[in-house]
Parts: sequence; structure tokens; C-alpha cells
Amino acid sequence: MTVAFNCKEVTCPFCDRPSSRIHFTYNRTFQDLPIQGNKVFIIICNRKMFCDNSDCKHTTFAERFDFMYY
Repeated sequence: MTVAFNCKEVTCPFCDRPSSRIHFTYNRTFQDLPIQGNKVFIIICNRKMFCDNSDCKHTTFAERFDFMYY
């Protein structure tokens, strides 16, 4: 299963300012619990974003997903 989000803006987790500038994208793969004996893999197309807030100590941040625990 592949998951990608199409939100136009992502909020910086460090300063709470929205950003729409994508730095790059990458895939993250997670293994879920088996279903009927079959392995289940979830592939997330994750985005790394620029933070345009000059007061923020972070220039980039990765998109976060509330439904997953890392």
C-alpha cells in the first residue's frame, strides 16, 4: 500500500507557521501486522519542507503523520 498526502501546506512543528515550499520527497516503508499470514508493508511518500520563518531555528522539516508512531 502506498500513501501520499496532497495538502498544499504543511505546518512547521517547531514554529507553527505553514509552508508550501517542498525541499524534496522520499519514501518511508513500514511493516504492519500480517493479514491472513501475508506481510503488509506501507510506503509513505514523505515531503521535506522549507520553513520560511526567519525566527525559526530550523530551515527544513519533515512532514509528520499523526496516525503513525515512529
